Amino acid sequence: MAAFLDMPVLGVESHAKQRVQEQVVTDEGPTDRTVIVASADGNTVSDDTLDTILELFGELGQIDLVR
Repeated sequence: MAAFLDMPVLGVESHAKQRVQEQVVTDEGPTDRTVIVASADGNTVSDDTLDTILELFGELGQIDLVR
């Protein structure tokens, strides 16, 4: 399962977004319910953002956070 969240944080070029999504799916190989959270600009993802993501996915089932 792959999940792509659109968050209204900043503007994104749609063709660049699609290229990144395709590359992530290619790099990760078989789906194993892994969620990778990363900032497109290489900055650290804030704890508030991670908490929001965990809350959203928590509605679907158990979430284990590994840092």
